[in-house]
Amino acid sequence: MNRKKASIKNLIRKRNALLKKFEQYSDFARGSITSVCSTCNRAGCICENKTPARAYRLTYKDSQQKTRTVYVPRNRFPKIRRMIANYTKARDVIEQLIETNIKFVQKGDPHLENTRLVGNRKATPSSVSLALVVWRRSISRVT
Repeated sequence: MNRKKASIKNLIRKRNALLKKFEQYSDFARGSITSVCSTCNRAGCICENKTPARAYRLTYKDSQQKTRTVYVPRNRFPKIRRMIANYTKARDVIEQLIETNIKFVQKGDPHLENTRLVGNRKATPSSVSLALVVWRRSISRVT
């Protein structure tokens, strides 16, 4: 019985650590960045003689799985790259959280609904679900 309690405590510690890690990647976006070079196609325009301007676009799928493309200003390009990298890391942390929660179910923990402090707030399995809902909504609103 003590062995079971020790393994459950380890799972609680692991889940709390994963939730703290998830908070680090809260600023994220899903999609890919493309670079586009184009000219305006007006006859006699100066852009015919110059190197075409480089523009960046973020392409992603919205909640209805429709492909959307958004212009990314040059000054926001590094931030959106960081956000896309954070999305990959956040997705990995969520997968680890899911595996940890499944282990809780397998262990038959009667205290699964107990609250634990994560950072400055309480975290419950339902708050993890809420975090996932917020995460899903944030990936559909990329600007």
